[in-house]
Amino acid sequence: MRVKPGTLNTRPQSSSFVFGEKPTLVTPPVGLHYHGRWKCIGGRGRGCIAITATVLFHSQPHEKFVVLVSDEEIQEIFTEAVRLMDSVTTRAAPQVYQVKDYRGCEHSHVICVGVEDSWMVEGISRAVQTLFIVDGGTSAAARSRMGLWMEMERRGLLLHRPLPSTNALASLSDNDWKALDQISQFLMIPKEGGMDEDGMRENSPPKGATRIFAMGSVEDGRVGIWEVYRKTLWVQDAHSARDTFLAHSGMLIHGTGGEVQILHLEGKDWREAPHGWDYKLPIPQPFFVEGTMGVGMWDSFFLAGGKRNPRSGLRLALHSNQWVELPNMMTGRWEASTVMLDPHTILVLGGMDLEKGITHSSCEFLDLRTEQWSPFPLNIPIPVSNHATTLYGDHVYISGGIDGRESRGTVWRCRVSGEGPVDTLSSLQFSRHDHGMMGDGVGGLKVIGGRHVRVGEEIVDVLLTETLTLDGRREWKHKPKLPFVSLWKASLMNLIS
Repeated sequence: MRVKPGTLNTRPQSSSFVFGEKPTLVTPPVGLHYHGRWKCIGGRGRGCIAITATVLFHSQPHEKFVVLVSDEEIQEIFTEAVRLMDSVTTRAAPQVYQVKDYRGCEHSHVICVGVEDSWMVEGISRAVQTLFIVDGGTSAAARSRMGLWMEMERRGLLLHRPLPSTNALASLSDNDWKALDQISQFLMIPKEGGMDEDGMRENSPPKGATRIFAMGSVEDGRVGIWEVYRKTLWVQDAHSARDTFLAHSGMLIHGTGGEVQILHLEGKDWREAPHGWDYKLPIPQPFFVEGTMGVGMWDSFFLAGGKRNPRSGLRLALHSNQWVELPNMMTGRWEASTVMLDPHTILVLGGMDLEKGITHSSCEFLDLRTEQWSPFPLNIPIPVSNHATTLYGDHVYISGGIDGRESRGTVWRCRVSGEGPVDTLSSLQFSRHDHGMMGDGVGGLKVIGGRHVRVGEEIVDVLLTETLTLDGRREWKHKPKLPFVSLWKASLMNLIS
């Protein structure tokens, strides 16, 4: 969307579209969220944007807001949601106009809600003092506008305030939400029998259900980010085994070279995949992702180490897409592994040190409250890199990796507290590295994909999944071969936390 200088009918200022205040971009809650009791799938309609605008309106002290829209669906949902709220509050409803019907008018306080490109300049120029822009969505046009807003935020021309939640509408009943969903299907409300329109999957997965994603390829040459058991190619894009990949909080996060790429799954239909990345965020130079560790916690994504920056680390705030530098690690590492021990502690394990030409068995942790790295009380029994690590119960589990010469099948565990010995569990049937490991939710572990190498041999891909029951038989069992050519760094995402 190109805007020529002088298009807006207010005096231009370096920090604002309008007099007095910078405009504020308000977006729906990041990742998985609910309206009432039901999960939002707002990418199928404009409902989530309208609900976000309703919450914003009821959070503002000014009652004399003018709301401008260009989409009749959004207008209908917003108007009905406000009416339903007015039945339990004494607040007066706002004036709602189509932008085309408000041309030539101005108002002190304006909310532009999902206004389309062709009317955006006309809409935002109606504000004299306070301007809120409510936007988002998964359509190509919405993603294009969001790219513009993110660039303007980067330049300091507007503020970005993702909505933390939609709890302000908690007074709406189930029937209220069902009525709103009839206007635009944006909620995952089970139909008769609990199946969606093609009967292929349940609308409401059971609590604790999981999905597993990985970087991979198939025989027909398609390469990208896959949902493993559905065999859905969510993003068709090149990748490397030295990239960072994580499924976290409703997002697929891929770090490669000088950027991090993010896809929000909420609102996206798997039948319409592959999708393009929602965001491609440049990483502050000179940090470069190559054998770099990545881990997520709530609204943050952390990068640490790598071939070119072995001691450096960064934190990405996922709600604002802003980077913050972390303190340097005690030891340079690349192709290590990392896990969040708790909401304020990052544990880094093993990895290689190019400067010293060694592979580490040592571990260290970062306390995000004090921003200090400290040695972890326990080491991995042997030096390894390219291994997989997961937190399950009160233990950290470590499997596979490369010992400097060949792939390993060894599996260990230690307590999160670092107390006691490191236990050696049964070895994998197929030694591997660059794989994924996760708890299966029913008292066991699962290892998926990866690669295998022996001294003097070429690297081969491993496509067998192995499972281990922790409270019974302590031997790994392998499952049938997965229908892929390669699967690297598989990552688990909990559907409902």
